[in-house]
Amino acid sequence: MGVLTSSYTIDKIVDFKESNLDPDKVILWIWHANKIPPHIGISSEGKYFSLKSTGKDVNLPIDQVIQLIQRKSIKTLAVELNIDVNTVDLDTVFDHYSITKSNQVTCLTPIKNVLQMRSPSKLEHLLSELSEMKVIRKFVGFNIDASFQGIPNYSVEDIHSRLETLEHES
Repeated sequence: MGVLTSSYTIDKIVDFKESNLDPDKVILWIWHANKIPPHIGISSEGKYFSLKSTGKDVNLPIDQVIQLIQRKSIKTLAVELNIDVNTVDLDTVFDHYSITKSNQVTCLTPIKNVLQMRSPSKLEHLLSELSEMKVIRKFVGFNIDASFQGIPNYSVEDIHSRLETLEHES
């Protein structure tokens, strides 16, 4: 297998143990940050939300999310943002979705809606827009080693192919 190129390079990742990650801030969670495609969720006020092929997570305590990441050694990035989104906003947006659906709804869909983003189709676009807006405070890594360069390069087709696979598994 060839070397994976990064679609979004991250210059500085602070290890979780030294990060002072603020659970009350808006945090974008990038699960399996080394995989194609990664999965994303969002949290605010210490509560986590995510849309998945098997349903959704709503109002999960951040402590449980962090425990799962650590217990399963999942390569995860937490992107602390300097924007205002509260759990009421998250509840309202996530209420409109039940599961991801290939070629229709991805884990990014409710997140870009709640963040009122133009129309990113992939994580790299979302991160680029957030970077342009200068609202990324820091990247915090869980189980991320020095070889990690950034979000792997992947296509929209890769996302929908993965969702199709997950739909057939459930």
